[in-house]
Order: sequence, then C-alpha cells, then structure tokens
Amino acid sequence: MNKGRVLEALLILAKKPLNAMEVKRNLKLKEEELEEYVKMLNDFYKKEKSLTRVYYNGRVVWIDIDEKFRERLLFFQPSLLSKSDLKTLLIIALKEPIKQSLLVKLRGNIVYKNIKQLTKKGIIQRKQYQNTFIIKTTKKFRESFDVVEGTLKERLSPFYEKLGELEKKAGEAPVRPKLQEKIKSFFKSFFQKKEK
Repeated sequence: MNKGRVLEALLILAKKPLNAMEVKRNLKLKEEELEEYVKMLNDFYKKEKSLTRVYYNGRVVWIDIDEKFRERLLFFQPSLLSKSDLKTLLIIALKEPIKQSLLVKLRGNIVYKNIKQLTKKGIIQRKQYQNTFIIKTTKKFRESFDVVEGTLKERLSPFYEKLGELEKKAGEAPVRPKLQEKIKSFFKSFFQKKEK
C-alpha cells in the first residue's frame, strides 16, 4: 500500500495534528520521505482542485482546509466562532467604531471573552481611548464575511435601528436585567430570520 495514502488516511482519522516523529516511526519514513509524501499529497489536491492541504512544520503534520479559503469559511465553522462571538461581532460591525464600555453595557461581561477571541482571529482591532478601547472590524473581517465597507448597516437596517434604540437606553443608565432581556430578544429574532 502507498505510504502517502496511508499518511493521508491517518491524518483524516486523527482530526488533529500528529507528532511527526511518531508518524515517521510508525510508517518507517525518513525526514525526506515524509516531506516528499506531504508534497505529493498537496500536488494531488491542487491537481484535483481540492481545498484540502497537508501541512508539516518539522514537528507536527496535519490535514486541513487551504489557508486561503479557511478565513472565508469562518462564518460557517461553529468551532471557529461561537454564537456569543457572532453576537458581539454583529454589534461591533453595525456600530463601529464602538467603545468597549458600551459593548459591555449592551452584552455584559461576556464581551471581554468575545473581544479576546475576535482579536486573536484578527477580525477586530481595538485601540486605547481614554479609560476604554475603541473597537473596529478589520479588512480580514470584510474579506471573511464578504462585506463591502459601509454596506452592513443598509443590509441589516431593521436590526440596526433596533440596536440604536437599545444603545440609547444603555447610554442613559447602567444596563439592567430588563435591557439585557431586550438585547437577548433582539439577537434571538436576528438569528431566527437568518436561519430561514
């Protein structure tokens, strides 16, 4: 049996990066052979116009979607963005630039976790402003979600108007449970319409 195909099967079944030393030992491969099989598989995937690629960094080897396309699939990959991250991202995208302090009023303390994840993925950026941060989406966000700058508000105008009302209430007083419930209701209706 072709060791390249065995390597491919191992990577698919593992669903995670594999230790390169173990792969070489189990398949009785030398370093150069492993590199050659990785190249061979990638050449095959490119020839077949597949989005699959095999990666090898000297320590681990893994199979994944081509990096060029992974960002475009971000929205559809639940393990990459949680529903909570998406909710926070939606507010940021609709109201950018937005103060982090206002986001916390609108969404609660979960925002800190969401911002950390979204910043780590390069979808948003934040800059210090007085005693808070100003948060905006990045070019990567616009490319990943196929959004032309400045058009998101138009596309989601009913939700944008409702968010404006909620923002006004949040600006008038500290967020209270009733306002939090209204915000939850807003997102529930948004995600239900999106799924239809």
